[in-house]
Formats: sequence, C-alpha cells, structure tokens
Amino acid sequence: MGAGMCLRSKSFLLAIKEFSGDRNSPHSWFAGLSHYSDAFFPNQEQSNVVYVQESQVESITMNIEGMTCAGCEATVKNAANSIEGVLEANASYDTGKATVKYDRSKAMRDAIVTAINKTGFTVKTQSYK
Repeated sequence: MGAGMCLRSKSFLLAIKEFSGDRNSPHSWFAGLSHYSDAFFPNQEQSNVVYVQESQVESITMNIEGMTCAGCEATVKNAANSIEGVLEANASYDTGKATVKYDRSKAMRDAIVTAINKTGFTVKTQSYK
C-alpha cells in the first residue's frame, strides 16, 4: 500500500465495509480479517542466517515523508527488504524515519531509496554510517 491507501483512511474502511456487505457495521468484517491479513502484510518473519564481514555492513537512516500508520511502516520495511543485500530494515511513522542495514558488496543505497520511493512515499534526506 502506498501513501494513497492507508489502513486508517476513510476510503480503505469504506472498501472493507463494501467487501463485507454491511455498510452499517464496521465490526462485521473483523471475523474474516485474519484470513486476509497476508494480503496487506506479507509475512516477513522468516529468519535466514547470513554471514557478512563487518567491514561490509553499512547503515542508512532516511527521513521519509508520508508515513501515517503501522501499515505505512510495513510498506517501507517490505520495500527495503526486497533489495538483495538488505540485512535489516526498520521504520517508524511516529518519527518519520527508516533505518536500513545492508551489505554494501550486494546492495546500493540508491536501490534502497528507489524501492522506497516507488511505494509512494518520499525519501527526503539520508545519512550514512
């Protein structure tokens, strides 16, 4: 979900009410939501062991415009994690920041920024370690 369709938005809630067939009760769709939640938040809890030389690990912290909810955080993290060589991605809509650790021998900063920008959010500033 990009910046245009946030889980808290009125248009998203209206779409869910339409899908459930009951526009008068927002609670009617909760029973089935767990069955469809993977459509909104793909499982990123898989753990893979990756060996990387410490000298190859870099970190980028980005100010990101447009995040307003936990769904937005998940979108940004999923975009960063889609780049080969990304080791860890964290995002916070409260602070408007995302931090990504990556293997610089496999991933490029520009590819990470581009992946996040393609989601509809905008990377404003970056700092590197």
